Amino acid sequence: MSRPLALSLACALSFLCGCRPAAGPAPKDAAPSAPVAAAMAPAAPTVTDETTPTAAGAQAFVDDLYKAEFSPAPDSYGPSRSKVYDAAMLKLMALDQCLSDGEVGALDGDPLCDCQDPGGMKAKAVVASADASTAAVKVQLTDGPKFSQTITLDLVFENGHWRVHDVDSDGESLIKMLQVSNAKPNKLLAACTAKL
Repeated sequence: MSRPLALSLACALSFLCGCRPAAGPAPKDAAPSAPVAAAMAPAAPTVTDETTPTAAGAQAFVDDLYKAEFSPAPDSYGPSRSKVYDAAMLKLMALDQCLSDGEVGALDGDPLCDCQDPGGMKAKAVVASADASTAAVKVQLTDGPKFSQTITLDLVFENGHWRVHDVDSDGESLIKMLQVSNAKPNKLLAACTAKL
């Protein structure tokens, strides 16, 4: 085996094996290092089953949602989207994406923060109202002393879970914005609608 290849393999094995100093293993109660903790951060909200929807359940869903949203690897656009939004919103988002034909669609940011990048933001959520199948949650978003915004998440209880049905930011409904955009004349409308 050539020396460069042997050296490369030794480095790769050291990295993969996570070699420790000769002093012995880390204590069991030691906190993970910052990179390990970041990798362990949730990327999607925790799923909580409820047989009966409650305001406390809606609060827990939104708290978990923003914990995941502000993690190092948020995933409210990716595969975890179905753990965030209800079926009606997912359909509107999928149609918007299809109609944009690879370009940026009407949904050009993260609706949960009404921003492009939630890095550094903090959220404080309060359930404003809740009944047997819906809840309205006011979310105060802050990013330092100079930025503060309140958005409203309209939740629905769907298939045993709370899900975001609509996001209202500065009086603008995400559902209405997507409906208007998706209804504009587009040569792809028939094909995209058939896919959904």
